[in-house]
Amino acid sequence: MEVQELENKIKELEARLSRLEKIETRRQTTKYIKLFIKIIILLVILFGIWIGYNYVNETFIKPYKETVDEIKGTYDNVKNYDFSLENILGKNKDKNKE
Repeated sequence: MEVQELENKIKELEARLSRLEKIETRRQTTKYIKLFIKIIILLVILFGIWIGYNYVNETFIKPYKETVDEIKGTYDNVKNYDFSLENILGKNKDKNKE
């Protein structure tokens, strides 16, 4: 009788083990699917941020930088211009030396 009981317990444990292995396989599959979905969501978010950055850069930042560079260039030209009296009156410096 003891052998029969042990065989029944072995069958019962094998059935439990089989059930637990199926549950573990399903759990791992679900884990990988969730990880894949999270990676896709992250990539979509990064792509959206990249598109948004390019839009803001092209629409607002580049025109602003071009305007600032133009103003700086004009400022440098005015700053480096010789405001001497000869230039204002239109006289040439070489004529005064002769």
